[in-house]
Amino acid sequence: MTPLALFLVSLNVVVFLIWSFRCFRILFRLHWRAVARIGRLPGPVEAFYEVRNWLRDPSFAQERRQLLWTTAMMAGFGMLTSFAIAPQS
Repeated sequence: MTPLALFLVSLNVVVFLIWSFRCFRILFRLHWRAVARIGRLPGPVEAFYEVRNWLRDPSFAQERRQLLWTTAMMAGFGMLTSFAIAPQS
């Protein structure tokens, strides 16, 4: 593996870890908001309601943008890595 490919794979791992941290943080926050709102373990309807509120609430705009950017970075670095490790003919 070339040094460039190794660097891109390492960068992809770091971006994936950041992305997964953000996703799980959002999911747990939505879960606890639903629990606080209804007072019990939320079902699918309550979860959908919280996701809808998260998508519409302006106070979560920065969190949504950060998740969008890390998702785009993960996709971009994934494509770059696939080109970097592809066999050269």
